[in-house]
Amino acid sequence: MQDLIGIFMITLILVACLYGIEKITRTVLGVKKESNSDFHVNKLHANLHTLLIVILFVLIFVNDTYNFVGNITAIIIFALSLFTFRSVMQKIYLKDSKEYLITLVTGVITTGIVGVAIYFLV
Repeated sequence: MQDLIGIFMITLILVACLYGIEKITRTVLGVKKESNSDFHVNKLHANLHTLLIVILFVLIFVNDTYNFVGNITAIIIFALSLFTFRSVMQKIYLKDSKEYLITLVTGVITTGIVGVAIYFLV
């Protein structure tokens, strides 16, 4: 039961961080929300995103077997790589937008906060 409560708390922290940090970052940088910023920019982006998730899950299981890095570190690397990939794709394909800055800053700050929360909850 405590594991379920911990997962719920981490999820709640993640959602609150994403919303709050994105709002603050948009205000500070003065970037308006793009209508298509929450979706994949094209089919290549969707396919590469799926492939990246599969590769990272495989790496997490391999890491669990051989213990290259700790599980918390693996989760942080997983989250940062997804946010970074999304930022790069937005930078390449949404040329007139600064949306990539919002994605990158939000991703880095949220991953840091959730990483610290996971460290102290686990």
